[in-house]
Amino acid sequence: MLPGILGMALTLCGLLLPISFEQRLLFFLGALGPTVTAYLESHRLFLALQAIVLSGTVVAFVTLSPFIKASIPFLVAVPVLFLLKKHEEFSTRNDTFGALSLLLLSAGYATQGMLFLFLGGFAVSIYSVIEWMKGFAPALIWFALNLIFTILAGVNLLK
Repeated sequence: MLPGILGMALTLCGLLLPISFEQRLLFFLGALGPTVTAYLESHRLFLALQAIVLSGTVVAFVTLSPFIKASIPFLVAVPVLFLLKKHEEFSTRNDTFGALSLLLLSAGYATQGMLFLFLGGFAVSIYSVIEWMKGFAPALIWFALNLIFTILAGVNLLK
């Protein structure tokens, strides 16, 4: 759980910076933390979904149009979601909601779009509560950190 907390702390620091190389780097490094936590906790759904998030943080470093940058996480999501469905890891409406939440977040990382980051963070917060209620303890930490993330993204959106 500690890597996830550290990762979210880096991500929160990234939201405090203006759009810059440093912000993109903090978002990328921050996304690695929850990925490691999902791996250590053997939570295949979260691990697969983190691949989508990581794709958005990597694309942010490339010079492309915002539309293409936002599209890449969706293109990564297709095979990831197919594999999850094939292995019956992705079978409920909650899982669908979780995937869509992370797609929004990933598109925000890719484009540094505060609206995507706000909506994605808010949706991930809701999904985290659902996962926590189902017994996945680290999701409670992710809820709290994503709620802070959502508030910071909302403040940036209003600037």
